[in-house]
Amino acid sequence: MCFAVHDSDGPIRKELNENGIECVDLNFLSRRHWIRKVSYPIEVYRFLKQYNVSALLLHHATSLILCGVAARLARIKRIVMVEHSVHQFLDQPDHQKKASVFLRMAHKIIAVDRSILDYFYHYMHVPSERLSYVPNGIKIRPPDAQAALALRHSLGITKTDFVFLFAGRLQPVKDVATLIRAIALIPDLQRVDLRLLIAGDGAERVALERLSTESGLNSIITFLGPRNDIPNLMNAANAFVMSSITEGQPMAILEAMAACLPCIATAVGGIPELLGSDRGYLVALKDTPEFARLMVFLKNNSSVSRDKASKSLEYVKKHHSIELVADAYLHELIKTEA
Repeated sequence: MCFAVHDSDGPIRKELNENGIECVDLNFLSRRHWIRKVSYPIEVYRFLKQYNVSALLLHHATSLILCGVAARLARIKRIVMVEHSVHQFLDQPDHQKKASVFLRMAHKIIAVDRSILDYFYHYMHVPSERLSYVPNGIKIRPPDAQAALALRHSLGITKTDFVFLFAGRLQPVKDVATLIRAIALIPDLQRVDLRLLIAGDGAERVALERLSTESGLNSIITFLGPRNDIPNLMNAANAFVMSSITEGQPMAILEAMAACLPCIATAVGGIPELLGSDRGYLVALKDTPEFARLMVFLKNNSSVSRDKASKSLEYVKKHHSIELVADAYLHELIKTEA
């Protein structure tokens, strides 16, 4: 059974429902603002007791802050929190201080990236016996060449175009402006058959569209808006790019690796572990010239692209298959409380 403390609807809920998994509406933000801090824990407590929940898996410290007290009062035998990123801890000292109190309510804390594990141990002072590492998992989907060709056609992409894809929130932390500026640095002759698809939405979209227009790149860069067909876009692309300022272990890169796409990304968070050992290309923060150089290099060296993509796919199959990760979570959830 699943519930979300923020945002109750979306493609994930649809997929869960289609697979027979019940989703309960516990959206904190949809509750009355003036009373929800008091009423919400009571509602969560009643939910846990009603369904006789014995193990609770919470994603992000925010969920633990909202549900931890109710879970403890309901005497949940196993409370496991999963953290995907530390940028909120670093950017918001108040959040870090509050989370440090509620972290004690979790029997186990899982990090999806080893750098997050180190942060909790050294800076949040969580004992090592309460910490575990479980990477993100991904479905390995067989490629569909016909669907990819049809999607490229619908987007006005020719067979000879080399397509870079970015998928993610259009927020400052993703630094998509660096990708746009990198495209602007590429010589005109190299841009003739180059395209950049930007899938996603967010507060920076208008500013990024303006930057693309001012840079004269509207024929090269396409803003797709929010999409629920990212796997199809992966199949239709030739490479994946990410210029984030901070990351945990990004699902988008895992999806790209599983789709056999070569990746260029900033060397932050868990990205070096994913793309290291010659599986992809790592770039320093805001290194626009290096992004431009590597994009041209990948476009002009198809054999190198295939080699990187092949190594990435094998790595994902070995370390990030959804079956392996599901088993790891089940192992953590069924442990008896110490």
